[in-house]
Amino acid sequence: MSQLNGPARSEAVSFVINNFAYVGTGWDGLNTRYSDFWKYDPQQNIWSQVASMPDSAARSSAVAFAANNKGYVGTGYDGFNYLKSFYEFFGFIQDGAIYLEDNIPHIIMLRKPK
Repeated sequence: MSQLNGPARSEAVSFVINNFAYVGTGWDGLNTRYSDFWKYDPQQNIWSQVASMPDSAARSSAVAFAANNKGYVGTGYDGFNYLKSFYEFFGFIQDGAIYLEDNIPHIIMLRKPK
């Protein structure tokens, strides 16, 4: 497999759509969180940069999945805040303060009534 052309990172997300792998977000282990995305074509063994998330959406430790030929990215950490935008997009609201369990921050989210 060819090497990713973008900067090295940890805590990135990935998903697969139509046999193409997508990798994005993450952080450099120092101060930079990324919003860029890269597509891997296994037939040609090449990586190419694709549309990035907005710079304001740079994050690490996010979650991602693919459904119906679309990629979804949400939650994560921007260096200052634990993000919940993914949940809000699907109609959830925060219910209570952030709490720690096993040293991992948690946010209780409830679905808004229709």
